[in-house]
Amino acid sequence: MDVVISLWQPSFLFGTMLALQTFPLLQPLVGALVVATCSAIGVQTARSEESPPRLYATSLVLLAAGLMALWSANILTLIVSWMIYDLVYVLGYTTGEGSAQGVVRRLVLSSLATLCLWTGALLSGGGVDVSWWPLMTVGDTAMIFWTMAGILRLWIYPFHLAAPFHLRSAAPLATVLLLNPVIGWGLWVRLTVVNGGSVPGGELLSTLAAITWALGGVLAWTCKPARRALPWMGMGTAGATLLAAAMSSERAIGILVAGGVAWILGMSVLNLSITSHREWSGKKWLGIIPALLGGAALLGLPATPSFVAAANLIGRFTGNLDVWRSTRLGEAFLGNLLFVPSLVRYVSPLMKHLSEPADESASDLLAESPPPQELVTPSELDPPAEEDVQAEGSAWTVLHVIQQRWTDVFQTVQRWWAVMQRWWGEISLAVGLGLPALLLVVTGLFPPVLEGGRTFSTVWDSQFPSFFSLAALPGLLGWGMWAISLGLGGLLAWQDGNLRPKASLLFDALHDFLCLEWLYEALLGALGRGLNLLRWADEVVGGAGALLWTWLLFLLILLIRGIE
Repeated sequence: MDVVISLWQPSFLFGTMLALQTFPLLQPLVGALVVATCSAIGVQTARSEESPPRLYATSLVLLAAGLMALWSANILTLIVSWMIYDLVYVLGYTTGEGSAQGVVRRLVLSSLATLCLWTGALLSGGGVDVSWWPLMTVGDTAMIFWTMAGILRLWIYPFHLAAPFHLRSAAPLATVLLLNPVIGWGLWVRLTVVNGGSVPGGELLSTLAAITWALGGVLAWTCKPARRALPWMGMGTAGATLLAAAMSSERAIGILVAGGVAWILGMSVLNLSITSHREWSGKKWLGIIPALLGGAALLGLPATPSFVAAANLIGRFTGNLDVWRSTRLGEAFLGNLLFVPSLVRYVSPLMKHLSEPADESASDLLAESPPPQELVTPSELDPPAEEDVQAEGSAWTVLHVIQQRWTDVFQTVQRWWAVMQRWWGEISLAVGLGLPALLLVVTGLFPPVLEGGRTFSTVWDSQFPSFFSLAALPGLLGWGMWAISLGLGGLLAWQDGNLRPKASLLFDALHDFLCLEWLYEALLGALGRGLNLLRWADEVVGGAGALLWTWLLFLLILLIRGIE
């Protein structure tokens, strides 16, 4: 289905127009984004304190811009949607109490990604073949720039500082600010389809993806406080998915789609579980189940959609080991090992909340509410004095009964309203956390569900094999190595409380070094000094001495002409 948004046709983008087109392979990403945003809104409504209206507006506009990017029919629509998304994201990041430094980095790197996309479009040669995605043929130069745009959008190391590592908002609606790589996942799926089913980038992309996976685990484990570990874990998972797609050309599209769905739902349900764990009043153990499923999705465990990527990747590693694959295997082993203690640190507030006494539930609120006062009937009233009866009759008795009845009705309605508010909060919380967790399990156990409704040819039929086919890919060696890495990670998580106080200085130094904030600050400082030099030159040439410099230049020209 095609929808033309505007008839504007800029000549510098080959006369294309703003249009939307549903892309079957991107529909799972669309569904995951919609579910994650609606879940964040639902969990936010379950909180007792008020939420800033700007976050609601930002969430809805980001959802609209994200859908526009995923449904873009051509490059022009994709560029415009990216620009809208970045502008609204910066406003939302400021509302979510993000640092000014993070806003600047995000704006610079996202603008650079959009510029790479635009440059690739201008270098693609023009013509009908670049107007619509299904008809597009891309040259090598354009593909290089578009690959760079995808790397910038997906938090791939060392271009990872666009991630919201310094986001301080504890509101569930801030979850939508963690999902900005969704437009990057959409671009990678499109590029893979245009490239004939293989991920562009070659060995360089595989190297960056493997480094991202390994360092994502290191940075998540060494970060402080533990609540900031989620973007680092998301960065590592993105690297693992991209590495699996790069090493498995025949199933690259399915790996990217399944990995993107797992990434979106896993990140959202983990953050929602942490930001709402205080709202569970009854069976608090129900609040930790979605968090564990979200962590399993980011880790690539079976029964989650990311197992499509994990099974293919492990099968590739163990199928034919050489020096290059052994290096990638070591990086993957390190990332997998450190992901486990990072996840345990992140969900530790949920574990502590389990040991706290439970709050009274809605039924307790109704049961323990003060009983209504006894209704007083006219027959039970004290008999009035004879003179009062003669003066006022029974009017005061009737008014007293009416007032008593209305008071009882008001108290009953007030109690039931409090009960309904509590129940509505519990329902919103359960649906907001349970729906994405349920989708993770369904798409993990039945991966072919992700290809429902597509209209592609049978070339793509093998993109989403069954769960049992995936389970057979790693083999005995692959399963053994995976179990060893998870076991060592669990051991490290168990000893984390003893190890961290002794090595906190080393962890801080390692985190600060690998984070590369110092490098970006040095580059910005050098750029600032260069701009200061230009400002000084402008003040000298164009300031108060402008007339003197003009005469000097005029005399210099006359002197040169005289010598000639």
